[in-house]
Amino acid sequence: MISLRQHAVSLAAVFLALAMGVVLGSGFFSDTLLSSLRSEKWDLSTQIYRLTDQRDALRETLSAADNFDIQVGSRIVHDALVGKSVVIFRTPDAHDDDIAAVSKIVGQAGGAVTATVSFTQE
Repeated sequence: MISLRQHAVSLAAVFLALAMGVVLGSGFFSDTLLSSLRSEKWDLSTQIYRLTDQRDALRETLSAADNFDIQVGSRIVHDALVGKSVVIFRTPDAHDDDIAAVSKIVGQAGGAVTATVSFTQE
């Protein structure tokens, strides 16, 4: 039969081994894990900055295209639809601003919007 002293010694050895495992494991793996996480964080930060710059460049390009359309659009369509009547077909996902812009361009071209036909989902 196991004596109380042997039981206490084996229990102390188990706790000592557990403590050593925690200390050694956290010491060896924490540096590796933290290094990996720092590297990953740096890579993600770099990717965020790169994508932000790309987004800003695309916004500038879109703004330039919009300005071009505003300045040149009326000259391009000038008198292209004089005396013509136009029907606009509107899809369910069309925005009111888009319909107004198309109507404006038709007016600049000399045409008149006589009707707007709206499609439904069904």
